[in-house]
Amino acid sequence: MRRWYQKGSLQKRKHRRFNVWVALWWQDGHRRYRTLGRCSAMSQGEARLALDAIMRPLNEAGQGRVEKPKFTLREFVTSKYLPFCDRKWKESTAKTTKQRIEKLLLSDMGDRPMEALGREDLQDVLERQVARGLSASVVSHLRWDLRSIFQLAVEDGVVDRNPATSLMTPSNATRYEKTVMSKEDVVKLLGALDLRERLIVRLAIFAGLRPGEIFALKWGHVKNGSVSIEQRIYDGKIDTPKTYRSRRIAALTPMIVAEFDAFGTVPSVPTSMRQNPRP
Repeated sequence: MRRWYQKGSLQKRKHRRFNVWVALWWQDGHRRYRTLGRCSAMSQGEARLALDAIMRPLNEAGQGRVEKPKFTLREFVTSKYLPFCDRKWKESTAKTTKQRIEKLLLSDMGDRPMEALGREDLQDVLERQVARGLSASVVSHLRWDLRSIFQLAVEDGVVDRNPATSLMTPSNATRYEKTVMSKEDVVKLLGALDLRERLIVRLAIFAGLRPGEIFALKWGHVKNGSVSIEQRIYDGKIDTPKTYRSRRIAALTPMIVAEFDAFGTVPSVPTSMRQNPRP
């Protein structure tokens, strides 16, 4: 295994409300890090000099020379990347992301050594996916996957730098025009539905709830003219909302309040809110 002269890695990270420079390096077989200072008070060049000052005595003493771990892309993804991401991914995210990485990335270049993959190799992969007819949305997700995979590889000392940072979604990738319902479309839809289905549609259109959030609602979540988003349902299982910000209080329109009333519950709202209800 090749031995290398360690330069360390410099990263910008979010710490509380501030961006800070963080130095990372290997020492005695362990990954070390040190916060150098806030980005607002220290330029990137100054942070690099501070990192060099940390690395200089280590390299002179021979501690900077470590054995660089070697992985193929498949080995790193399956043994390092996916197990780490599983700690934060929701089941829905894990299911779609793993399938996408396996089918579109690992099947294409999974057996290649990570240190041998450069920016052009990765951009070629995206170009091939476009040639196969994949949409710009899917290719953009692959670009994000590659950036995330190689960023973790940089942190683990598997590669010196992230070759995926500058990747681009090819301009000839198919981009589909999004269709949006008009006011007339909404009125026509609501007029064709029964009470329960109409209430579901109103919650989606006017209160901004996701389908899984709507079907996970309980009567106790509806009160004071609003609805509390505390859970969702996915693949038949009750889970927490998709993201931290998804936990929220959504305001209800007077018409939604009236239809909840008709559906069997009476939200605690002022009488004035029930007069002249609007969609």
